[in-house]
Amino acid sequence: MNSFTSPVLSIRPTLPIDRQDILDFCKLIWDGHDYIPYVFDEWLADSRGLMFSALYAGRVVGLTRIVEQVPGQWWLEGFRVDPRLQGQGIGSRLHRYAVAWWREHGQGILRLWTSSQRVKVHHLCEQDGFIKTMERAPYNAPPIHSTESINLTPLAESDFAEATDFALRPEHAPRERGMLDAWWQSAVPEESLLRWLVEQAEGQIFWWRKRRGLVCTWDGSEDGQRISAVGLLACAEADLPAILTDLRQHPSQRGYEIITWRAPFRPGLDALLQSAGFSYDNENRIVQYEKT
Repeated sequence: MNSFTSPVLSIRPTLPIDRQDILDFCKLIWDGHDYIPYVFDEWLADSRGLMFSALYAGRVVGLTRIVEQVPGQWWLEGFRVDPRLQGQGIGSRLHRYAVAWWREHGQGILRLWTSSQRVKVHHLCEQDGFIKTMERAPYNAPPIHSTESINLTPLAESDFAEATDFALRPEHAPRERGMLDAWWQSAVPEESLLRWLVEQAEGQIFWWRKRRGLVCTWDGSEDGQRISAVGLLACAEADLPAILTDLRQHPSQRGYEIITWRAPFRPGLDALLQSAGFSYDNENRIVQYEKT
């Protein structure tokens, strides 16, 4: 039990004055390469979402964010606790506060990603009624410089509705690989999300081989390398090697060092991706949890 002089943990919506405390403890995360300092101001101004800060002994020691991607689809991200105070239940309180807020104000489904190695977060999610729905692994390959004919055509303005319908067909993108991955958020594809990918996230969407497949990509960076990230591949599974090979050869990919896809992790798919020249990083697998 806390004495009258013991600090008490409190949680509230994040304020601009929290910025410095958050940036200070983020310097201790991922060897100083945490992305939170780069998105903090954007998240704070985003009316679609809400950040929560955990305060202890007069300073901010934890952070998380919940955002409504589209009606009925919510995302929980940016879960951080000051490494100097981990193991004291702060993360559990913060996570449950955000989930309770969603229960009261949200609807539909709430999703999150976490590392396959963060077992404590897995346990926390399962205790709070989340269900593990998939596991993903980053597959990487370099672009191919080629003069061969390329089978990718940029999506036209009038094509977004058709592209969304195409991506939702089970034969083109079964559930485990039919989720749109855009800037570390995952969602069932909707027309507004495809438009957001192109208009706000500077992504690209292509038809493949006269509408036999659909490819969504977006820009990223890692360890100083420019990355083209695959957000969605909608096609027959047997076509994956061919569509990925064509993507590696497309002129739009030549300014990148790496092409990467956080693909569903399973043996059959692994063999197809390796046949297209992709290899996966076993240490960076991601687990997706969902709560309805």
